[in-house]
Amino acid sequence: MPLFFGFVGVFNVVLLWPIIPLLSWLGIEPFQLPFNSTLWLVLLVNAFVGTFLSDYLWLLAMLMTSPLVVTLGISLTIPLALVGDVVIKHTVPDLQYICGTILVLIGFFAVNVAALSDVQDKAIYDEHELVPQDEIFEDDQHENSTRCSDSNRNDGNPSNNQQHAISDD
Repeated sequence: MPLFFGFVGVFNVVLLWPIIPLLSWLGIEPFQLPFNSTLWLVLLVNAFVGTFLSDYLWLLAMLMTSPLVVTLGISLTIPLALVGDVVIKHTVPDLQYICGTILVLIGFFAVNVAALSDVQDKAIYDEHELVPQDEIFEDDQHENSTRCSDSNRNDGNPSNNQQHAISDD
């Protein structure tokens, strides 16, 4: 997937940049740099928040949860836009918009509950999992060597007088 996005960037740089001077030369879209320091500040803040920070937080969320949860989390922009419109613009949303927002929230919470139950099931399974086989094998070898050294004692029982050989295979 990173290779795909890398090629998208390469194709944009190689194939699309010649269009900008062409559009400027034809007078369709004049190309000029921002002339105001406020515009540069807005561009830099937008680049940081809208690109770098959002991608970084998306990647962290992807590492901590699953792609499904993160994708549905991105769809929470619909309810957040509704809240922003109500608070900032003092608009009353339509019934369809409210119903859509409720459905998005229900879907997001349902997926999170399902993902949380999967994580809890795995934690319960891991809790009841026994010691790995390598450690069990090492413990068995240690017990056998202890038993053999104890059986080498002569306590009057002829069965304990046998010599046991332990191989380190």
